[in-house]
Order: sequence, then structure tokens, then C-alpha cells
Amino acid sequence: MKQRTTFILPSPDPTNPDNLHLSSTSLSLRSLPPSTAREDRYTFARDELPFALRFVMIDYPAIYIHWASGRQYKPVDPYAARVPAGFHIFVPWALGSESTPNHVFGNHYGLEEEFTEIPGGNQFYQPMKSVMPLTEMVAKVACKSEKEECVDKFRRVVDGADYIGVEYNEEANTVTVSVFYGGSEEVGDGGGVEITKESGEEKVEVGLLMHEKPMGDESFTLGGQVHVIGTEKINPVLFTFPSRHHTHPTTFTTHLPSPTGLHPTLHLTLTAPNPTPHDSCTLHTYLTIPHSLFPDQYQLSTSNPHLLSSLNLTRIVYLSGETDLEAPTWTTRFWGSTLLLELTPTATSFALPLHLRYLPPAPENRTSETIDFPVPVVFWACNTTVHNEEERGGVNPFERRKLGWEEHFEDKTVFHYLAPENGGWVQVGAPVLDLRSAEIVKWGTVVVIFSGFVWVLEKVMTALVGARRGSEGEEKKRQ
Repeated sequence: MKQRTTFILPSPDPTNPDNLHLSSTSLSLRSLPPSTAREDRYTFARDELPFALRFVMIDYPAIYIHWASGRQYKPVDPYAARVPAGFHIFVPWALGSESTPNHVFGNHYGLEEEFTEIPGGNQFYQPMKSVMPLTEMVAKVACKSEKEECVDKFRRVVDGADYIGVEYNEEANTVTVSVFYGGSEEVGDGGGVEITKESGEEKVEVGLLMHEKPMGDESFTLGGQVHVIGTEKINPVLFTFPSRHHTHPTTFTTHLPSPTGLHPTLHLTLTAPNPTPHDSCTLHTYLTIPHSLFPDQYQLSTSNPHLLSSLNLTRIVYLSGETDLEAPTWTTRFWGSTLLLELTPTATSFALPLHLRYLPPAPENRTSETIDFPVPVVFWACNTTVHNEEERGGVNPFERRKLGWEEHFEDKTVFHYLAPENGGWVQVGAPVLDLRSAEIVKWGTVVVIFSGFVWVLEKVMTALVGARRGSEGEEKKRQ
């Protein structure tokens, strides 16, 4: 196992020799600024993993897992790429495989809802605010000796993380785990931090890096120091690499008017002017929608141009998953749906109409449920004159792949992300039936229907009797 820890520093102060302490097994930094971002990246050979974890990799050329906490943090390049808050799995199609992702992950890891098909593979999502239960389950399988100490280390690694990514690549025969901490007190609060090399680790590399003036378009240049723990010196570095993912200076807020009712509308509002990175760019938003909610593809069709214009929406680029307009939640097959929308580029506010499915009755004295809904990703998608990483001059060592929407754009597309200002979650209040009131509702419905039937019957009979008396009176007059 290899570890690479990277700090993106806002200033060169932490690289001062007086702030560093080296030993044969650790590197200590006495202080870090609060806006420092950190990524720990662990690389395992597949054979290093226990069989229970290797099993899911047998039939697939790659597996991509993303989890985002939804906590607020300041975005920083080269970690601009975002996914909606929650837990995502992307599995490319495996030619000739008889095992579906539903079988592999469902039978062995308890995923109940089915994967949805997307271009190039399958996708699964859950609105999971904490990844700790899943981490502990994986840790108990992965840890071989000194189990409790090993599980505690897993907990410490993920505690306070803003993003966790897992990537399996069959060609490289490796599994890479990335744990990212945005600029917050979890990384730097003026206090110190220590990175240690555990027994069994082949290599631990620590980078203290800052942004330098880029040497090319759509690329980043980082400079600073790199230290391999166990060696006696720190090496200066300066390198440039391409990136498809960039931060954008504009931010946005999300809002759900109350009460939400059965047809909530999510409002996105830009908090500042939204300059396009350049003329080829289009503005988009990407949503992962739990199965309790759904978008109406017919309502948002381009055949309703006046409605789309009033919402500042241009078109649906792609919609997949659970799109049945009538099904209640207990009859749905899939985890939910994904929606990629193109937005009006000159607008500063947007409205996304959604609809609630009927939820199961509440077992307790409740009349509503709260649904955690992930804030969508908002980004500019820009075509460039270069087509891939090689043409841009290299490979991005910090790349996050298979985020859910790249397949809908050309390889040369570059993304610029707007950051959410009020965190990664909104809550939707959904009405449900209180079981204590179910009998009252049932018999009340019977009484109302019967009363209505009697009322209609009375009116019909009254009309018939009146008509008969009228006809008899006319008959007597003629006589």
C-alpha cells in the first residue's frame, strides 16, 4: 500500500523549515492555515485486498465510488469536481458478464433498490449523510490483524472528510482510495498535523504545494515541496498538468418554498454575476433524485417552450431511472433518477419543478416525513480546441472520474463548477398517512361516498318524480 498526502496551501508560510519536523517514520507540521485543503490518496494492489472486497471486482473492468458529505467548504483547484451529496456507485458495462451490479452489490452489500442504466454503464445512489457505518463494515472485512486498532484507523481517516472516492482499474490492477478535506478546521486551524508511516506501508509521500501561474490553457501549475517519509530531505517541485475540472468564482443558493406540498419547486439563485468562461460554454445542472421524488419529463419537454422560458430552463439533456409518474414509492424498482438540464445562460435564478410520490403510512403518530434531497451540481461545460489529456500535455494526478454527466459531453469538454453557499442538502416535507387515523379515514371515506350517492339518488328521484307530475298535469289540461 502506498500513501500520498497533498496539502494545497494558501501561502508559503507552512513550508518554512522552522515549521517542519522530520523523522524516520513521520513528518510534522507545527501549524497550518485554516484555508488549507488536504487529500490523502491510498493505492492498493488488488491482491492486497481481502477476497470479500476483491469479489465485486471479478466481473468489471472498473468501479467508481463517490461519497460527498454535503458540508460547506471553500472549493479549491485541482479538487473542483463535485458530485451531489450522498453515496454514488458507477459500474461500466462488462461485456460477457452474467452478473449484474444488482446481484453483486445487492446480495453481498445489502443494496435494496436496483441500479439504473446510464450511457456506458450503471449507477446507484443513496442520500447517505454519514459514511461511517459503511466504513466500519468495510473495515471489519479488510482488517486482518489488530482488528480494533485497524478499525479505529479507518474511522480516523474518514472522520471529518468532505469527499471520499474509490476507483478500481482492472488494467492497472489497483484500487485507489481518495479522502479529501476541504479548507476547514478539520485540516488547518492554526494547530499542527502529523503524517506517519505505518508498518506495512511501502511508501508515504507528502506534498506541500501552492498554485503558480499556469503554463497553459485549461491547466494548473503547482510548486512547493515533496517529502518521502523515511528519507532525510525535502525535494522542491514544480509541475504542470491538464484538468477538465475547474472552480468558478460564482456561487449559488438553494431554496424550497414552504409548505412544499406534493409539488415542490427547487429554486436556484446565483449570488453574483455569472460570467461565462468563454463563448463555447453552456450552463447546466445535474440532479440525483431519490425515488420519493421525480421530475415530469413531459412537463419539462421542449414542446412547452413558454413554461421552460418562465423557469429559465433550456432543455432536458438526459433523464434516466425511475420516471413513472403514477407509481408510489413502495412499487418503484430503482433507487431514483438522474436529471441533466441545460439552463438559460443569461439568467440568475432558476426553478426546477419536482413531484412527490405517495409514501407508506407512518407507523407512529406522524403526518409528515422529511426527505433529504441533495443540492444539484451547477457547472459551465465548455468546448476546447484540445481533445484529451495527452493533447493538453499530460495526465491529471488529481482527476476524479465518472461523476455522472461526463458521458453526455465530448472528451474535449472542460467543466467550471459553481459552489453551493448553503451546504449540500435541502429537506423536503412530505405528507403521510398516520396509521392511528387510518380507520377514521377509511370509514369517513365510506360515509362520504355513501352520503354522496344518497344525495345524487335523491336528486335524480326528485327530478324523475317532478317530471312525471309535470307530464300528468299537461295530460289533464289537454283532456
